[in-house]
Amino acid sequence: MQKKYIVIVGLAILVVAGIGLALMPAQREIETGRDQVVRIPAGIDHSDYTRLLKTYVNERGLVDYSAWLNHPKDRQALKDYLDQYAPAPQTEAEGAELSAALINAYNAFAMDYILDHYPVESVMALSHPFVGRRFAVGGEKVSLDDIEHPTLIPHYGYRTHAAVVCVARTCPPLRREAYVAERLEEQVTDTFHTWLAREDLNRFHPDEN
Repeated sequence: MQKKYIVIVGLAILVVAGIGLALMPAQREIETGRDQVVRIPAGIDHSDYTRLLKTYVNERGLVDYSAWLNHPKDRQALKDYLDQYAPAPQTEAEGAELSAALINAYNAFAMDYILDHYPVESVMALSHPFVGRRFAVGGEKVSLDDIEHPTLIPHYGYRTHAAVVCVARTCPPLRREAYVAERLEEQVTDTFHTWLAREDLNRFHPDEN
C-alpha cells in the first residue's frame, strides 16, 4: 500500500509539473509591468504601408479587412512591412522618427492581428489582444501595450491617444497614410482635429460631468 501511495504521489507531482510547464509560455506572453523601452531599427520604410492604408482604409477610418484578405500580395506586403521592425537595431530610431515608427507599428500590428483571425466581431474577442507578447520588434517579442506605455506615451505624451488605434469602431479614426518624422506634428494635429470633430466618436455632456 505504501509503495502504491508513493507512486500515486509521484505521478501527481509529475502531472502538476507538466501543467506548470504547459502554462509557462502563456504566462510569459501576457506578463505585465514592463519598464524597458521598445527599441526599433532606424530607417524603416513606410511607403508601402501608406499604399496599403490608402487602398483598404476609407475616409471614415474603417478598414476593409475582407477586401484585404482577397489580395494575398497585399496581405504579404503588410507582413513584409512589419518584418522591418523585427531585427535588434544596430542603429536605433530616435526622436520624431521613433514616435512616428512606433505609432505605425502599433496600428499595423493591430490590423495584422485582426487579419490573422478575420472574421471576428471585436478585437476583444481575441486572446489577450493588447498584453499578449506576440509581435517581433527590436529583437524580442512585445505586446501592443509594450509599444504604447513604456516608450510611446512617455516619449510623445497625450497626443499618442489620437494616433494609435485599437482597431475598434469607437477608437480615433485610422489615418490613411503612415506617420513620418518630418510631418509628425502636422499629421497628429490634423488627426486630433478630425477625431474631436466626429460626433459619433465624441460627445460632451456638461450637465452629467
